[in-house]
Amino acid sequence: MKAFLNVLKNIFWICILLTILIVFTDYMMVKSDKEPIFCIKKDTLVKDDYTIYRCTGIVYKYYSITSDSYYSKKFVPIWSKDTE
Repeated sequence: MKAFLNVLKNIFWICILLTILIVFTDYMMVKSDKEPIFCIKKDTLVKDDYTIYRCTGIVYKYYSITSDSYYSKKFVPIWSKDTE
């Protein structure tokens, strides 16, 4: 039983480290003006005068808001409200 718990503990920590690595990698991609790599869901919302590109990752959301004279990007936690 103790060996089984050690295996579960190791699997847990590996999952946590992989999640941190994925989020850090995507954050650095966004910071260097590139698109995130590990998007689970991508979509684009086109309004009359602006466009929102959304990327949902494991524990984050990325928004790129573009219009004729405005550009913004946000990298926020998954539990934050949607931008529209």
